[in-house]
Amino acid sequence: VLTGCSIVFVLVYELLKIKFATDWDPQIFSALFPNQTGLLLPGYFGALIWLFIIGVRRIHYSGQYSRSLWVLSVFGRTSLFTYVVQFAVVESIPALLGYTGKLGVAGFLFLFTIGLIVIFVISFSYGRMRGWLKENDYIQSANIVTSGHSLYPK
Repeated sequence: VLTGCSIVFVLVYELLKIKFATDWDPQIFSALFPNQTGLLLPGYFGALIWLFIIGVRRIHYSGQYSRSLWVLSVFGRTSLFTYVVQFAVVESIPALLGYTGKLGVAGFLFLFTIGLIVIFVISFSYGRMRGWLKENDYIQSANIVTSGHSLYPK
């Protein structure tokens, strides 16, 4: 419903802009732009809820999860640290190197891929250092999913 509302809001905005772009003051469209009023926020929120539901359905109530969800759990266990590292890797370092313009598709994909790898390695190292990721954490979760045992005592 939230994603649908977001799509409708953006479509109405685009239709108004197409129909009345020459008649209305450009400041009106500036005020209506999704960045100003948050028209896309319901869509982002709906997509986040959808991803959360998929994750919850894939994680067994007793704590069992697959290898792919374990990779995502590294980001979740170190979320605030990951956010700070992400800002440094994606925003600050390229700006310090002089890359302040817009990226093309290839530049975006390169930055996303390299950034994701660097952020994962740094977040994983931080999680190990803090004790949030144990030595056999990945192996334990993979074995539990395949053997059907629980992480928690009954």
